[in-house]
Amino acid sequence: ATQSVVLGQIELNTLGAAITAQNFGIEQLPFATAATLASQVNPGGTNSVSITSAFAGTDADGSVVQIHITSFPSNATSITIGGTTYTSGTFPANGVTVNVGTSVSINPVDGSVTCVVPFKTIDNAGKESTASANVTVPFTDLTISGTFYDDANGLTDNTVNGTATNVSNQMYMTLVSAGNILAVTPVASNGTYSFGTANGVQIN
Repeated sequence: ATQSVVLGQIELNTLGAAITAQNFGIEQLPFATAATLASQVNPGGTNSVSITSAFAGTDADGSVVQIHITSFPSNATSITIGGTTYTSGTFPANGVTVNVGTSVSINPVDGSVTCVVPFKTIDNAGKESTASANVTVPFTDLTISGTFYDDANGLTDNTVNGTATNVSNQMYMTLVSAGNILAVTPVASNGTYSFGTANGVQIN
């Protein structure tokens, strides 16, 4: 018997005698398992969030030993894999392959966004899943907000209250950190204002 040039085919000459032990085997490919994490507050600035444990997969005849992050995640400023930080401009065209359990963290863009990280799995035979899956990470914006009042009683009731106003578009709110002005925003006609991660608000 000889191995045919066609994969999965054996060429035989029976010559009138039984032929045994002409066995075939297959390697079942692994699967990547999608995951959506619980919504969390956007950390803002250059802060990153670990998503290491979100990458998973199954393999019917072996084990998943590596993950292949196939492209740069959406709505991210950077992704750090095993201590190496990539941006959209430096992420390798063929993706990044690392052992299962290697640290992975993402720095989301500012605001209320959802980051999506596509990946495939590789089993202990070195075979990669055909289809990719996504790790989806939703973020809510981290904000500072309030209302500007014309407090007619001058806090004599120990409460900031009264008529919400922007005093005919004359009022602005300034966000300051360590003496540095991060943002200035006009107070709305109903007296409200808000700063978010796009203005420099971040977890400290």
